[in-house]
Amino acid sequence: MMPPSVCVVVTLHLLSTLSACVSAGAALVMTGSTGTTCAATGACTAAFIVPRSSPATPAEAKKLTPRAQRHIMHLYPSDSTSAAKFDNPIPFEDNIRNNNELMQLRRNKELFSLAPMMGHTNRHYRHYFRLFSRNTFLYTEMIPSSQIVRAYRRARGIYLNVGTDRRVVVGRGGGIGVGDNEEVNAEEIFEVVAKMKANPSREYQLCGHDREDNLTLHQLIGTSTGPAEHPVVLQLGGNNPETLGMAAAIGAAYGNEDRGEYCEINLNCGCPSNAVGGRSGGCSLMRQPELVVRCAEKMNSGVQIVAGATSNRRPMTGITVKHRLGVRDASKFDATADRAKNDDEAYEECSSFVRTVSSNADVTKFHVHARLGLLGEFTDEDDNDDRDGDESNSNKRRKPRQSLWVPVGSCDNNSELPVAQSMEKIDHKREQERAKRRARKATVKNREVPPLRPGVVNRLATEFSQFEFVSNGGIQTLADVDNIVDRGLYGNKETDVVGAMVGRAAINHPCSFAGADRLWDSQWDLSARPTRGEILNDYCRYCDDEEERMRIYGSSSNAIERLRRRLVAVPFHLFVGEEGSDEFQRRLKKLREKCRSIKASSIISGAASFVPSETLNKCVDDFIPWEDIAKYKGGLKRGSAMQRVVY
Repeated sequence: MMPPSVCVVVTLHLLSTLSACVSAGAALVMTGSTGTTCAATGACTAAFIVPRSSPATPAEAKKLTPRAQRHIMHLYPSDSTSAAKFDNPIPFEDNIRNNNELMQLRRNKELFSLAPMMGHTNRHYRHYFRLFSRNTFLYTEMIPSSQIVRAYRRARGIYLNVGTDRRVVVGRGGGIGVGDNEEVNAEEIFEVVAKMKANPSREYQLCGHDREDNLTLHQLIGTSTGPAEHPVVLQLGGNNPETLGMAAAIGAAYGNEDRGEYCEINLNCGCPSNAVGGRSGGCSLMRQPELVVRCAEKMNSGVQIVAGATSNRRPMTGITVKHRLGVRDASKFDATADRAKNDDEAYEECSSFVRTVSSNADVTKFHVHARLGLLGEFTDEDDNDDRDGDESNSNKRRKPRQSLWVPVGSCDNNSELPVAQSMEKIDHKREQERAKRRARKATVKNREVPPLRPGVVNRLATEFSQFEFVSNGGIQTLADVDNIVDRGLYGNKETDVVGAMVGRAAINHPCSFAGADRLWDSQWDLSARPTRGEILNDYCRYCDDEEERMRIYGSSSNAIERLRRRLVAVPFHLFVGEEGSDEFQRRLKKLREKCRSIKASSIISGAASFVPSETLNKCVDDFIPWEDIAKYKGGLKRGSAMQRVVY
């Protein structure tokens, strides 16, 4: 065994071990590898051996893991290919300082984030995922900006006795906005937010919150645990610059005196849903980059006014944009022909969008879903639910289908009045349900039909190196994230992408991303890893706190039942791949129907009683890879919560 004076050791567990190693003469280099014993202390450490008197030679460095080699390269001068750097080591104190700077650089970057997903990333799920990872950037669901403005006006009327009809105008797409000559009143917003946070029960009691479309401001932008949920990003949807500016100001003001609860506010330009795109929002905004510029300008203006009104000048909330590579018509899109193309066409379209937005609006971070967005209905959809009778009637003329939110009928060339297509009475409610089903199918197909082009994101990050790019789409494992982060952070010429955003993969298998904190800190404490049972117990306590809070607010039994249903759905995939997972999921689905009379924590605990203790006591980052888990074949592909596989 080598004497401690010639050991370079990193301990990942005990600060006392680290102090003993340094005092014994050991130099410090951070790595993520594991498995040796320090001669100075006898403690188990994660280490690699390098003589302190003469640094590692290139040949010795090649024996280290690739991650350890990259750490060595950053502790020496920039020419990582030259053997001369091994003959001129940086002093030990400078090594420590450089490594701390590297960790600080990582700490401020969005290395890994959980993508905004409707029906999933609500505040309950964000609290749940925060139990797995302390540093992951969490995103809200997309919240319509007009909905936030309406809720704010109701709250203002409640807390400041200001009429809710003051300064309300109808904007593009029917949204509610503020007048063009209206400026954001930061003092008024801060006063409403402060009174709302001090006494949220008043808003719940006076707002008529039993309706799903009449949510309170606290329900829309409130976080689950305050600063403990940080970093969290508010994503807004809409296409009205005035409304988006007002909603951004409200979101930026939500927080305490030291900082806002949202570190950034993101504009959604990437949702391909027909319900969103049909209202000229989501990825349909990419067809109007000038409108995106006006929206981003108003959002920046709103958060600047809020930042300027704070006495301590807390950091201003940044504005970011999430978008796709471009937009196509789903009914005319040829996936086979598109796959045969190279990345040039998609790159030109996407780079033009980024150039327009970045040069005219103060946006310095882009989240790029590396696929095209397909709007409208797909021509090859399974239409069995729209047929009359059985297959023997398949040759009959099908009844005309109603597009989402579009009334049935056509226009005569010589008249603006609609002409009836048939004398048969049409069930509008049924047609609307069918249209919604087709819209959901189209959303799922948008994740499968357009080919994935991550090379476009890499080229964007190289051309616009002054901005930050986060890659989204097709990222399935933490190893994929680690690969992107290492290449971007260490200045690999292939890409300057700073981080990765993951959606369905993290929902379907959250434990596979439980080690994400290692991306920010190579000294991540392995001994602090919770077990699945501990995660579930912590979440059950949160469920009890949420229910008690809603009772104090005076919520009705219907509102509490809806809350319980959302709470029960959150830990559905906790035991994926482990023994007892199927029993847990089946019981959770069955017991969810008892939400009106049984607490959410009791339902979750009851379902967990069917899980073996070995599974409950298993650390969250000890998991079976997704590709090795048996999948159920057949059935509908759904993206909603409590599905065995979320598509």
